[in-house]
Amino acid sequence: MLGALPGSMLCSARLLPSILTAYEQMLLVKQFRADVLSDLPIDEEKLMQALTLPNAVMGYDYQQLEFLGDCVLKLIASCIVFCNDGMAGEGALTRRRTQTISNEHLTMISKRLQVAQHVFGSEAVPKNWQAHGAWQRSVRMSDKMSADLIEAILGAAWSSGGDATAGLQTALDCFNKLHLISQRVSLEDFRTRFDLVWLYKNEEVRYTDRSYVTRMESTLGYKFKHTQLAIEAITHSSISSILKPSYERLEFLGDAVLEVCVVQLFHGLFPTFDEGEYSHLKSAAASNVSLGVACLNTELSRLLMDNCPAIQQSIEKFRTQVILARTNAEEDGQHNQPFWSNISCPKQLGDIVESTLGAVFVDSGFDLEASRKVFNHLFQTHFLTYFNK
Repeated sequence: MLGALPGSMLCSARLLPSILTAYEQMLLVKQFRADVLSDLPIDEEKLMQALTLPNAVMGYDYQQLEFLGDCVLKLIASCIVFCNDGMAGEGALTRRRTQTISNEHLTMISKRLQVAQHVFGSEAVPKNWQAHGAWQRSVRMSDKMSADLIEAILGAAWSSGGDATAGLQTALDCFNKLHLISQRVSLEDFRTRFDLVWLYKNEEVRYTDRSYVTRMESTLGYKFKHTQLAIEAITHSSISSILKPSYERLEFLGDAVLEVCVVQLFHGLFPTFDEGEYSHLKSAAASNVSLGVACLNTELSRLLMDNCPAIQQSIEKFRTQVILARTNAEEDGQHNQPFWSNISCPKQLGDIVESTLGAVFVDSGFDLEASRKVFNHLFQTHFLTYFNK
């Protein structure tokens, strides 16, 4: 019987399973959009990737987007607790953020939204025949995978948004659609909740601090609307006070801003990397010693305000060690290799890199693009030199 069919028809028939697979995948994505995301402007191919498991063997899966989504979720959660509890210490802010980004919470959200019914993978199992004549299907997944898929969906939203600020807005809209917390949040909410008049009753920067603001603005290529934020970003706890808080809360927020900036840079440079490669690269690039070396390349390293001679001594020792190690690496022909593996970096240098990015983020009205421009202006050369592999 088959021998009577034209060869071209038999060849075409071999494509039928692939066509049906692609059709099923498309229907799953459209159903998830209709059930959960409605009119969000998320690229359909990215959403398809976010809902595809590795065992589907499609040549793509959710893992790369999960890495992006993990960073943007951390930033959103950081903004929420920062704006709601801005006067709390860094430790308290971190604990409150964990409630939103923990795997346990994300798994609960994933199960509540029945994400497993919309996922494409090789372990789909039929569930309950429906009156309209279609199988309700599901995929067996671990709790960790269920949590990862929520992050991947956020990653798809983030990468569909355009520039950094637009991406954050789309991710925020997705965050709300997924009901990751009980109340709706927006960039405008962040701007409103962070009451600068309340947090900075003394808006007038002291005369002795004005030169620091001028030098900082020149270094960053950014003009502060609220100069107290500039001072806070470089104020160590050894000289902090009620009217002059330390940089710790801005460091908390800036840590998340930095992660997004680093990941966005590397995602643009290495679009085919998998999650493991991104994670390894981010850990190395955003380590305290890497940030410390990057900080030394700018005037920022000389702006730290503290009352602890040991800190300044450790910074100068680090500066000397970096100069020597860089010279040795260049003499060995290793111009583009990280040379700092055996050097101990004072934590304060990495801290003020993060707090500075946090200060710009808040001062600009939570405009992530403004922080990204400062990041590129100050640190892009460092990252491109030593991590552009």
